[in-house]
Amino acid sequence: MPFTSGGGGGGSGGGRSGGWRAQRSGYAVGKLQAAQHGLRLLARANDGERRPLLKVLLMTYGRVGRRRRELLGRLLSARPHQVLGEEITSETAHEDGTINDVVKKAADTRSTSTKPPGAREVNDGSWTHYVPDFTPQLQALLQSQLQHPPPHLTRPLLRRMAPRLEELNSWKRPMPLNRVKNQTKDWYASTLARVHPPLPTQEWCRLCDLASGAQSEPQVPRRKRVGNTASVGDEALLFRLGELPPTDRSRDKHAITPRYMRRMWATVFAQCTVMEWDGEGGKWKVTWGEHALHGLRRRAKESVEGYHPEANPLHSLTTAIPDAVAHIHPRAPTSTPPYHNTPTNTPTMADPTKPSVTMATVDDIPAILTMIKELAAYEHAEDKVEATEESLLRTLTFAPSPASSTQPHTNPGYAKTLLLRLPSSPTDPADHPSAIAGMAMYFNNYSTWRSKPGVYLEDLYVRPQYRKRGYGKMLIQALAQECCRIGGARLDWTCLRWNTPSLEFYDSLGAKRQEDWVGLRVDGQNLEDLALGRTKVLRDGV
Repeated sequence: MPFTSGGGGGGSGGGRSGGWRAQRSGYAVGKLQAAQHGLRLLARANDGERRPLLKVLLMTYGRVGRRRRELLGRLLSARPHQVLGEEITSETAHEDGTINDVVKKAADTRSTSTKPPGAREVNDGSWTHYVPDFTPQLQALLQSQLQHPPPHLTRPLLRRMAPRLEELNSWKRPMPLNRVKNQTKDWYASTLARVHPPLPTQEWCRLCDLASGAQSEPQVPRRKRVGNTASVGDEALLFRLGELPPTDRSRDKHAITPRYMRRMWATVFAQCTVMEWDGEGGKWKVTWGEHALHGLRRRAKESVEGYHPEANPLHSLTTAIPDAVAHIHPRAPTSTPPYHNTPTNTPTMADPTKPSVTMATVDDIPAILTMIKELAAYEHAEDKVEATEESLLRTLTFAPSPASSTQPHTNPGYAKTLLLRLPSSPTDPADHPSAIAGMAMYFNNYSTWRSKPGVYLEDLYVRPQYRKRGYGKMLIQALAQECCRIGGARLDWTCLRWNTPSLEFYDSLGAKRQEDWVGLRVDGQNLEDLALGRTKVLRDGV
């Protein structure tokens, strides 16, 4: 029996040792596989493949991976005025604490609370009971990312900074506190996952120089492959060529040239940001790489000899147009002001075989209404459309109909519509509704400081089947020409923040975002109450 007992004990000990060895072996195998994967990634990046090379650069500059978590950790544990480019030393960590200290302080604060907030209180801003509050640096970065969303190649688009929880469950009862806590934590984690943490200032400036071409990275020459230098006959060479493996043409290889690397660095730099403390203004200043590159390219273009930005009305659409532009488009004196509601029906292209931009006529009302509904569907607001053919006929200004060129427009109207018409063909005549590819609806505004009229673009729409052909730029260019024709001061419009493709298109035209202005609107019942004097106004207001 003692022998049996000893054998059992030895067997048990051997089982534990075997399990530990198996676990250690599995850990080693996982690390080895990760290392092999990283080696293959680097090899493909060195071969010039775009996706592996872009991934390596994104990991290097903290857009993904461990480096991003390190940069985000500095953002969460920074002091109110600490420069985010500084390294976290032992003294800084002692003063500021780590992420765990922030969470611990939040937990201590939560312990003093009497009752956890519900979904309504969390939506009103009391979410710090469940998760830590944003630091001033993180709050400034999130606000800037909402106003100027960068290209979301690695991070989802940030849409809001506050949680939006359902206040009632499926039984129309208040949401349980456990679900409120879990949903708040999910929102907090989702928000942090969308953040583009800032780079240190020195690293950001160096990447800017690489992306703009002001600085180049020295390239290490490839080592020569060691091969058999013995002389062989022609027959042996033909035999070896027959044994070569087939070339993998599916891999996207590129020659790593300075121009190719500048494009890769520019792609990464567009998602990078830097933060600086403005002592005079008492706030954080956030600069995005995309805007910095755009400014560098524009200044480089202006520095070219013979280039005058005031001669190009598309260069600055939302800024004041110099008076020199008036000499490009002289106007004949008329008895009515140049910004009168009478539209001009002059196409931008005289070639009948090419698309043209003309003023809409009464016959185009069905096509205009159709495009209004299509635009509302694109913005997920189909139920908000109240326009009808009768209301459009009553409120818009139209050019004379081609059937009767002497007939004036139906009524003065409040807005005008430019239509982009496709060339006529036997299958699709020019007067067919399908021959209209897009529209630009606008009206005149006024600049009080400059005492000049302007143009406000209400809606710009190009149908999906006609996009990526330059039609949107044609409509914008026609509006810029109309603004110059009347001696206008500026061309204004607004765009939804989540409409990233349109924002990128407008940025390419040279449009500037009005950061210091806030859009305001009064409509519906509030408009009626304001008109009837039923609205309470602050005494200290304007």
